[in-house]
Amino acid sequence: MSNLTLGEENPLQMFLYALRAPESKRQYPRRLKVFLDYLADKGELKCSSSLEYQWKEFTVLISALQTMANDTGDKNNFLSCH
Repeated sequence: MSNLTLGEENPLQMFLYALRAPESKRQYPRRLKVFLDYLADKGELKCSSSLEYQWKEFTVLISALQTMANDTGDKNNFLSCH
């Protein structure tokens, strides 16, 4: 199985794998969950269940925003279109 396929199936595991420091790997899931729960409370994400599902939904959201920004020509600040 290639890394690209693994990343598409579970982007959270690919993100955590990229972290180098053991302390970051230990703390990041909890901190990331707080951030994603905040986005879910604001209505940016559809659910607030598992961290894996939220992260996958977040990556889809960011990808869509980046595509929208590229279509409008705003490549420097793709979050401004949201």
